[in-house]
Amino acid sequence: MKTKLFFFIFAIVANVSLRASNINIDGIWYSFNYTSKTACVTYCGNSYSAYPYEYSGSVAIPDSVTYNGMTFPVTGIDTGTFYKCTNLDTVIIPNNVISIGKRAFQGCSRLTTINIPNSVTSIESSTFSGCFRLVSINIPDGLTIIQDSAFSGCSSLSSVNIPDDVTRIERSAFSGCSSLTSISIPDGVTSIESSSFYGCSSLISINIPNSVTSIQNKAFYGCSSLTSITIPEKVKTIKDDSFNGCDNLISVYLKAIDIVQAQYDKSTNIGSLFGSQVKEYFIIGERIKQIGDYAFFICRNATSIILPDNVTSIGVSAFAGCSKLRAITIPDAVRNISANAFNSCQILNSITIPNGVTVISEGTFGSCNNLNEVIIPNSVTTIERDAFSRCYNLSSIEIPNGVKYIYKRAFMQSGLKSIVINDTMESVEDSTFMSCGKLNTVILGSNLKNIKK
Repeated sequence: MKTKLFFFIFAIVANVSLRASNINIDGIWYSFNYTSKTACVTYCGNSYSAYPYEYSGSVAIPDSVTYNGMTFPVTGIDTGTFYKCTNLDTVIIPNNVISIGKRAFQGCSRLTTINIPNSVTSIESSTFSGCFRLVSINIPDGLTIIQDSAFSGCSSLSSVNIPDDVTRIERSAFSGCSSLTSISIPDGVTSIESSSFYGCSSLISINIPNSVTSIQNKAFYGCSSLTSITIPEKVKTIKDDSFNGCDNLISVYLKAIDIVQAQYDKSTNIGSLFGSQVKEYFIIGERIKQIGDYAFFICRNATSIILPDNVTSIGVSAFAGCSKLRAITIPDAVRNISANAFNSCQILNSITIPNGVTVISEGTFGSCNNLNEVIIPNSVTTIERDAFSRCYNLSSIEIPNGVKYIYKRAFMQSGLKSIVINDTMESVEDSTFMSCGKLNTVILGSNLKNIKK
């Protein structure tokens, strides 16, 4: 019985000791590590969200604190220490502090300035997230990683200095920093992660160093004040929506990209790399060989696009929906134009398909309402279905002798007035010229073997 009572009392004492680990000294809560003989500033209670108002006004964290006759240097700020302390104005952090935990200042809506000493080597995720009055912040020189959402939602943050030691800027690090006007990324950074600068609507310029090799999804999404961007030579990957919503982006300089491509998102019916509002593109860079699928899909305000001479392939729906695209020159090196590549480019009025292309793919120029001139080279052997459907202003077209097959609805609802089927043509499928109300002359070639209804 005495043994059981002893263990019962021991368990209670141990539990009380655990719960009493957060100690209030002169208005600041601390946790103590008796092994390392250090202290961390922490929160009241058993959860960082239990008492969101435990700190207010100005808090000056001391270099050290004495408890139970021992002196502990203060080396850290725990996870959620100042979480949603909406009446907190300022915090003074001593030089002993080396780490600031997750969500340490998250939601401190009155915090306007904070000085982080150079002793700090770790700022964890969401540390200052939601500090929407924070105007400026210095990031200490020893920091190597700016973690997830570290400054997200700091909508008043107008300037930030990223030290040279930083090698990673993680996802959403500065997302929603809508007052940030410029930023310089240090040379050691190799990747700009997803949504890093999402919604930085005042960002006018940004320097991307040569060390960067990839730009991830939505990295600069909604940076509506950005007018130009230069992508350095080492970048081989630009992911979906990287510059989507950059309404004032006029020029894009891609030095050494091999493939420009975006994924099609069925849930949102969009798959654009640069977004729908961009006014003009200059796609420059000798190494660009492929314009991949959906790269400029539904870029409604793009007026001109210059493709480098080395481009050999244009992907599925690459320029589909570019409804203000007036002209584009397809380089002679192009051998493949995929399905719907220029579908619904409503202002496009002329196009020259380079010699070497053998197939005009499904829906390539479908719904190009203003298209009135198309030059098809002798290399083309096949015109697939809907290739020129709903091209209302296309009144005439010369089909070269090399073409052997025209598939369903290829010229449906077009403005054709006459058509000559050459002597090498073997098959014209059903509905090819359906609803061509202006068509009054059709000359059939001598080798035509199959005309489907």
